[in-house]
Amino acid sequence: MKDIEMEVDIAGERVKLTVPFSRQDAVRETEFSLKELARDLRKRNPRSGDKQILAKLAYEFARRYNALKAMRYAELAEAEQFLLETEKYCHPEMPEE
Repeated sequence: MKDIEMEVDIAGERVKLTVPFSRQDAVRETEFSLKELARDLRKRNPRSGDKQILAKLAYEFARRYNALKAMRYAELAEAEQFLLETEKYCHPEMPEE
């Protein structure tokens, strides 16, 4: 699959990206989401400059990423527990840990 060059606007900053052709819609969706979030941040913080808005965008991304990561770890732990319980029923001769 061929890569394409794209330019996106993030809080007023133009960023050049090289992405697989098949991901261009996802890149535009991400750009739109960031634009919406930056607009909301500017509304709530009218005295914030561009650098502060970018910092707040970065913080919001990190906060959401960490929340998602915590959810995934919890789901993984739950799935592992389910597998252990299933193994007990499928192989009752296995010793318990």
